[in-house]
Amino acid sequence: MNNCPICSCRTETIIQLNDFPVFISSLPENFNLKSIKLLDDLYIEKCLNCGFISNKKKNKEFYRNLYTNTPKFHTKKNHLHWKKIFEKYKPKNILEIGGGINNLSSILDGKTILSVLDYSIEKDTSKFKKTNIKFIKEEIKEHLNNFTGSLYDAVFMSHVCEHIPDISNFFELLLKSEACKNAKLFLEIPSFYFYSKYAPYYLFNFEHCTHLNTHYLKTIMNRYQYKLTDYFSLGKESHSLCYVFQK
Repeated sequence: MNNCPICSCRTETIIQLNDFPVFISSLPENFNLKSIKLLDDLYIEKCLNCGFISNKKKNKEFYRNLYTNTPKFHTKKNHLHWKKIFEKYKPKNILEIGGGINNLSSILDGKTILSVLDYSIEKDTSKFKKTNIKFIKEEIKEHLNNFTGSLYDAVFMSHVCEHIPDISNFFELLLKSEACKNAKLFLEIPSFYFYSKYAPYYLFNFEHCTHLNTHYLKTIMNRYQYKLTDYFSLGKESHSLCYVFQK
């Protein structure tokens, strides 16, 4: 049993999957596996109080290997659904966490500064000729602790929160940092309800280790005096949920 990151109550293991595939997608035939196993034990935990569901945390090295020593499947992302929101709030200096080559730059004007933080980015970023975009291959803690320059007025995360094993500590680090202390948050997460109903085979895996919804996000944000100011969902069945939080 562990403590729930949402309400700090105790959790219990509700599903135990022994020798579960570490990778969601199949590996290329000639891929040379480095320092990660193909199979491992996956434990799904549920809070006894608030019902929050998450994976039992692995050690830090497991997640670093998962995202750096395995092949990347770069599905092209379209962020057009965020365009009107960014035009409404007009941020000037954005930190995008985990955006990689599928970053937000395509919907921003040339005056908006975009810093893309992604320690696992592999592909060549030289094609991004815009001078207002920079790529930072660092851990979030390293970047925030060593930060210098203009403060960020916005943080964007698209389908990143579900990959963070300790979501409570993550937001504690982010929102108490000098760099992001007053930044608006633009967050997009998968809908647990959608996947449980329409794609249950994709619901539990090692990568998607944190299952958030509106209530859980609002509970975390209330700790830092952040309020939900905009919300919309994607698709007929609301497969993705999009939020704007600000002080």
